[in-house]
Amino acid sequence: MNYAVPRKRAIFAAAVAGLTPRDVRRAYNVPDHLDGSGQTIALLEFGSGYSRSDIDCFAKDVLGLAGYDLHFVSLGEPNEGGREPVDLEATLDIQWALAMAPAARIVVYEAPPGGTYEEFGQNLARALRHVVDDEQFHPDIVSISYGDAEQNFGALEARAVEEVLAAAAQAGITVFVASGDQGAYGEHRLDDDKIRRVEFPASCPHAIAVGGTSLSGDGGESSWTYFGPANGGATGGGISELFEAPAYQTAHLRRYGTTRRGVPDVAAVADPATGCLVVFQGRHQTVGGTSLAAPIWAGICALVNQALGKRAGFFLPQLYADPGALKDVTSGNNTYNFVPGFEAGPGWDPCTGLGSPDVGRLIEQLSGKAPAPEAALGRKPATGAVFLVLLLFVFAILLLAL
Repeated sequence: MNYAVPRKRAIFAAAVAGLTPRDVRRAYNVPDHLDGSGQTIALLEFGSGYSRSDIDCFAKDVLGLAGYDLHFVSLGEPNEGGREPVDLEATLDIQWALAMAPAARIVVYEAPPGGTYEEFGQNLARALRHVVDDEQFHPDIVSISYGDAEQNFGALEARAVEEVLAAAAQAGITVFVASGDQGAYGEHRLDDDKIRRVEFPASCPHAIAVGGTSLSGDGGESSWTYFGPANGGATGGGISELFEAPAYQTAHLRRYGTTRRGVPDVAAVADPATGCLVVFQGRHQTVGGTSLAAPIWAGICALVNQALGKRAGFFLPQLYADPGALKDVTSGNNTYNFVPGFEAGPGWDPCTGLGSPDVGRLIEQLSGKAPAPEAALGRKPATGAVFLVLLLFVFAILLLAL
């Protein structure tokens, strides 16, 4: 049976102006000196191409770059050239990976989407395998903005993709996957059963699933959902039916009464109403979607790698053990298409995961350095530390009494 191609479609906003790279870098505390030098970001595309003139315009007019490092690899599919509406996806991925990491090398791997979910799953696994084994470009980071409800995929395809993602993690490659734009409903077709679902491959345990937020001008964030008269999108999130929760996540799922994989892990701006600027078909436009949030995180990871002087790799276990490097998003939900969503709240939730990035703190955490003094405000000192201080104080008093 044939289905529509599983893909994320970036959502246009009615607004004529969007957030600039400077706005997003400031909101996420990106150190000014980091630009992604020495890092390679792989963008997996499935039937979505780009126009070099659009990328040139974005680089020059928006980023102020004299040049950039962009490569194209065909995995059986040509570059469609930015002429079709679906080409917004690849265009967006390239421009916002560059926006966050302008000195990084960007490699677009173009694969055929296939005519069925089974074919898409097979093509996804093959494309991922090519990236992991690529001895020409040696990607450090991968961004994927495609997928659909788990129920549309079989166990064989799911297992094949997860196996390659595990191999990527073993190789130190960080893979970000958009969690979807259909909220807790999780299905691209709006006429399906009104039940909660999550998207695959974001639900794979070795993917870093990226949800979406609404980002205000003052840096405040809430879970992205759309309250207008039409289905304007919402951050994907929920509980997997395909995968058990990985060990690093289980403690965060207890209050949801499940032992299954939770989605997403992290989040970034995705609401088209607070969306970001792109150049598509020669025009400046504003877009949103978790397919915006995923390449933003890929670019951020390039900055982290640059600062660390090595690959951060699959860093979810560190984040779940100590989420202090993320900004917890505690308001909003992901209701969509008449399916009640989950509510955002303190700690991990199935809307925005652990939260949005604070790049400075993320670098400190993954480098093993102690947090900056301001990062420690409001945290209770460890009991052992308090006891040691009291012991030293008593000892000093005894010495003075002698």
